[in-house]
Amino acid sequence: MKSAKASCAECPSSEMLSSWYDRELRDCRIDEHVATCDECRRVIAAYHSLDNMLSSNLGMGGRSEVIIRSVLDQLKRPLLLRFPVYKLSLVAGLVIIATTLVVAINKLPENGVAANTLSPDAVDATATETDTVAATTATTAPEVTDKPAGLPQVPTVGETRSTFAPASRHGRVFNNNPPVLVRSIGGNGRIELMSMENSGRTPNAGVWTENLNFKSGNRKQAGIANRQLDRQRNVGNFVRHVWLVNDTASPLKALKMYTESDDELLDQLIARASDRYLLQMMLSDKDLQSLVNRFDALEFNLLSPSEPQPSDYQTLKFTGKNVKYEIDIIRKE
Repeated sequence: MKSAKASCAECPSSEMLSSWYDRELRDCRIDEHVATCDECRRVIAAYHSLDNMLSSNLGMGGRSEVIIRSVLDQLKRPLLLRFPVYKLSLVAGLVIIATTLVVAINKLPENGVAANTLSPDAVDATATETDTVAATTATTAPEVTDKPAGLPQVPTVGETRSTFAPASRHGRVFNNNPPVLVRSIGGNGRIELMSMENSGRTPNAGVWTENLNFKSGNRKQAGIANRQLDRQRNVGNFVRHVWLVNDTASPLKALKMYTESDDELLDQLIARASDRYLLQMMLSDKDLQSLVNRFDALEFNLLSPSEPQPSDYQTLKFTGKNVKYEIDIIRKE
């Protein structure tokens, strides 16, 4: 049999109990509940007593006395039975849920920092796995079949189509040579060569035209000198730099000397006469600052305001973390 504590939250209203007490209006759906609920049976008993009282031969004064006595009997019930105890349980549950949410929210920043920090072992494992996949892909190149007439011919990995000349509302094209995308993983010298047309990115030739007159000496005009100098700043996890050069092969040669790489793909890139190269590599924040300083010493014009800038080692904090570096090399017109 259910107690009053368990039945309060699901007891029918007094109107429903009054209708149930009247046999002609009885709703049989609450029969089982009334049979097991102490609180509902008390209400039904009160209705029964009131009915008996009204049907007796008592006068008006006697009936009033019986009604008052019935009300006083109801007030003599223990406080615990009259107080809605289930509400206390509801409040306690809400407190527990709120406490859990606060603890979870406080843990989120710590989990985010842990997720964004890669251990050296994890980085090495990722680089090794990527190198294995790249080597397998290079040794088992798929056959290239001609498509039916009327469909565009998409070049395969490692192929550059010289007839591709991206149009731009700024009027600049790349002398019929598409940009070449190079991906370097882990700094171990292995480079995967891909055509820009296969990289999933559409080259926008005119996006940097308004910055083509920038020189390394007028970076203050670009607003770079207005950065807040905080000696505790960290290098971001992803950095993209746009370098404007007279000869696109010069940064590739400098990069080959810097990484001490003997990969033949770099030589193939240097031999290509492309107006634009996109390279991605993974290196430490300190090595990235060193590479930027070397490019600046070779008088390559850095157009991007993102850190690190040349000689920024005085204002940056280097932790040795790995940074994904994307280089966009564009030849001056």
